[in-house]
Amino acid sequence: MKTEKKDLPNLLKDLEEKVEELINKIPYQLPKNIKKLIVDYGPYLLIISLVFGFLSVLNLGFLNQFSYLIGFRGGLVYRLEQLFILLILIIEAVAVPGLFQKKLSSWRLLFYSSLVYLVRCVVVFDFVSLVVGIGLSWYILFQIKEMYK
Repeated sequence: MKTEKKDLPNLLKDLEEKVEELINKIPYQLPKNIKKLIVDYGPYLLIISLVFGFLSVLNLGFLNQFSYLIGFRGGLVYRLEQLFILLILIIEAVAVPGLFQKKLSSWRLLFYSSLVYLVRCVVVFDFVSLVVGIGLSWYILFQIKEMYK
């Protein structure tokens, strides 16, 4: 029996194909005009979310300051979560220019950031966000994939 050794790029490509196959089985597909709307205005929304995300990671946001006052933040899990979020924000920030140009490579960066989010959810035991966040983001991502080249 011959075992095939796969490197990371091939594993990611296989995962992408499997997720795409799964998403394509969902009976409801987004209408073209909604896909176009997401592709055209999504990069702008991503920029806004990146600004708030970086402010949050740097603990400059109002909600972060408020959460410290009532004692919700702190500890190793919080710091680990912040590192994951920072990595996600960096990947998404790198993707922004290519999203305006509708490059498939930038679309893939968003997919990779969702994989980092998946790992974050598992590490911090956030299974509700895992199911809802990954499910929704992958549904939208793979619905619009055809519009990137």
